[in-house]
Amino acid sequence: DKEDEDMFYEEGLDDKDQAFVDKLRGGRQSDAVLSCPACFETVTLDCQRHYKWEHQYRAMFVRNVRVDTKSHLK
Repeated sequence: DKEDEDMFYEEGLDDKDQAFVDKLRGGRQSDAVLSCPACFETVTLDCQRHYKWEHQYRAMFVRNVRVDTKSHLK
């Protein structure tokens, strides 16, 4: 019900969240925010859409990612 929804809502929180993301982006615009499809962890707040294939994106600055340099894909 409405009372339960209000219990988890904080006035102005969306504006604070947007200011936080804007600060992380350093004033750059982004075409999308990409998340891991398995755990929904944010991978990048700053990405570009491919100029030819509009359904593909390139992550510019990643976060919450570790590269395993000891494993090799075949």
